[in-house]
Amino acid sequence: MSNRRKKPVMSAVIASAALGIFLSAGCSPSPSTGGSSAPAPSVESSQTVGPPDVNTDIPDEVLDDPDEALDLTTTQFEARESAESYLAFAAFSRSGLIDQLKFEGFSKADATAAVDSLNVDWNEQAAKSAESYLNTSSFSRSGLIEQLAYEGFSQSQAEYGVDAAFGDSGGAGDGGGGGDSVSRQNAIESAESYLQYAAFSRSGLIEQLEYEGYSSADATYAVDSVNANWKEQAAKSAESYLEFSSFSRSELIDQLVYEGFSRSEAEYGAAAVGL
Repeated sequence: MSNRRKKPVMSAVIASAALGIFLSAGCSPSPSTGGSSAPAPSVESSQTVGPPDVNTDIPDEVLDDPDEALDLTTTQFEARESAESYLAFAAFSRSGLIDQLKFEGFSKADATAAVDSLNVDWNEQAAKSAESYLNTSSFSRSGLIEQLAYEGFSQSQAEYGVDAAFGDSGGAGDGGGGGDSVSRQNAIESAESYLQYAAFSRSGLIEQLEYEGYSSADATYAVDSVNANWKEQAAKSAESYLEFSSFSRSELIDQLVYEGFSRSEAEYGAAAVGL
């Protein structure tokens, strides 16, 4: 036999009567944990009911305005706005942008907090920077990577940027590609640029391009593509030497040969300056 005690009947009767009186008065019972599941009758009221408590621990990514979740000081917000302005018209590395903000007068801490609060793809910034450099000058792949690294990009960011700027032309690598590769076209432009302000022998110009980071194949291709008159280059070089020092004919010829000119080119150059 069960030992559970039965509820007194009188208690149930009293509770039922009390509920009837409560409802007849136009009141709603409070929700009960053990009562009926039927909804309570609605009650009209002129009192404004406030919204439920809002959980303020919402991740930044789901806020309409992510700035509201940033824990930045007023100065850091100003630095952030300045950083956004810079990124709107130029490409920066992370460290480069921090340095720019410091140059504007922000502290290193404020500049760093501002830059790190932005959602910036530094790989894409490197690509934009590489493209900007190629619009104004000629670079080998390795030379442009070094330039981007100097600007503050990491090695991987710089490589990404250069590969993106060079595209799929076959010139992303210094040693590959045919005559239409970006690297070779840049090498040609570099060779032409050097010849505009200085005199070179063929081998001397190839070595200069190799020093700039071009492969031997690309440098040789470029130098042979500019169709330079090497005898005239020897004459210009001879004239340049005589502007700063005195040479006998044989000494000048030897100097030009040392610079990579052939014997006949060197003799032509010496004769062109009257020796």
